[in-house]
Amino acid sequence: MRGKFINVGEVDFILVKTSPNPNSVEGLQAYLTLGHEIGHAIYLNEVNRSLGNKKLRRALEKAFERAKSMMGKEDLNNSQYRHKKFGFEE
Repeated sequence: MRGKFINVGEVDFILVKTSPNPNSVEGLQAYLTLGHEIGHAIYLNEVNRSLGNKKLRRALEKAFERAKSMMGKEDLNNSQYRHKKFGFEE
């Protein structure tokens, strides 16, 4: 299931690609994808609203790096958290 979050100014769009007649499993996957993309929208809005606080952002990034360091190397290499640019957001 593919989903995409798009932010244009103060408007958020969420696209979820589904088949024309999804079965119950595909329908559930679409809802899970939608929930994941809603998470991106909430994250972006919170970052823009409150994480402009440099001290708070540094503390969260430090905690994220500490949590990543506790993951096994194989688990980290196979996760979305390994990406430098988008790992923190995921």
